[in-house]
Amino acid sequence: MIKKLTVVKMPRLTKQQRVWICIKYIEFNRNAAAVRRQWIITWPNIVPPREGTISDTFRKFENEGTCHNLHKGRSGRPRTARTEANIDRVRESLENNGLRSSRRNGMGLSQSSFVRIMRDIKFHPYILIKRQKLRPGDPAQRMAFGGWFLRSIRTENNFLQNLIVSDEAIFSLNSEVNTHNVIQYKKHGEGHPEDHYIGHEQGADKVMVWMGLTGEGLILGPYFIEGGMDTREYIRIVRYNVVQRDFRRLNINRREVWWQQDGAPSHTSNQAIRYLQGQFPGKLISKRGDHNWPARSPDLAICDFFLWGFLKQYIWEKPVAEQPHNLRALKNAIQDASNHLNQNTIRRAFQGMVHRVRKCMNENGNEFPNE
Repeated sequence: MIKKLTVVKMPRLTKQQRVWICIKYIEFNRNAAAVRRQWIITWPNIVPPREGTISDTFRKFENEGTCHNLHKGRSGRPRTARTEANIDRVRESLENNGLRSSRRNGMGLSQSSFVRIMRDIKFHPYILIKRQKLRPGDPAQRMAFGGWFLRSIRTENNFLQNLIVSDEAIFSLNSEVNTHNVIQYKKHGEGHPEDHYIGHEQGADKVMVWMGLTGEGLILGPYFIEGGMDTREYIRIVRYNVVQRDFRRLNINRREVWWQQDGAPSHTSNQAIRYLQGQFPGKLISKRGDHNWPARSPDLAICDFFLWGFLKQYIWEKPVAEQPHNLRALKNAIQDASNHLNQNTIRRAFQGMVHRVRKCMNENGNEFPNE
């Protein structure tokens, strides 16, 4: 029969016990083993401290002049910056001037300390968001679309899951990279560091990318567009890259797809509309399509209010040394960022579209507060 071992934890020493250890340590000529044996006689019901603890306790008395536990109440990371005075300064600053940078906060606090205090007092940073100004007839179109959209969710089988939203955007390179912040050091006389120069061609510092998302959380693309988007290039992407490649790869049934796009000229030309209506009969959501997409409504478009911001933040929030410095690296970074989009995140973005449409309806088709 195997006996079960019982581990007895040594209790924290009291002030009286620390004083007793120091006195006995001197009395027994600094013999920690003798002090431990005497402890068993004095306190037979208390687990004796280790010999190392006994000698450390006396050493602390010699060095600090006290037997008290110097670490009591001081465990963990010291809160040197999060003092009551600094918390009051940050609160007053944010209440009086909301345009405050965490890095350049003007109070001598590090960015991390400023952010921690800001979170402690329940402040949240919001970035400025651009949105297109609506024209007089736009709210009515937005109301009409919103009513149809919400009704389709209720009446059409798997409407949201079969919805594909698509768009293209420009990702800039040189305009995103501040070369004054890219500093490399090397010994004098050894020449420029590697990658000291950034390859740049006039007009070649940006790339246009097309992407699509499905309500099931799947990704179409990204596909890079050379020389700008026109009708011919748009139809080529949809026909060869999306319908013939992505639909087969992702097992998407074309006949069930609802295709959404904005009113860009390359999307709504006669040739493009004829092709798309042939591919998605009765299910084209577009200007001049089967169901009208309202103009000047990026606040309802998933690519505008979610996708492009997600990708650009993923790319440019990295340290400067890890950011792309040429177009090839930029394309790789866009591909890598899209790979980090997971299905649940995309599905939540589609639910966000539903939420925004409802908010738009509540405002009678006008602009709504961005939460």
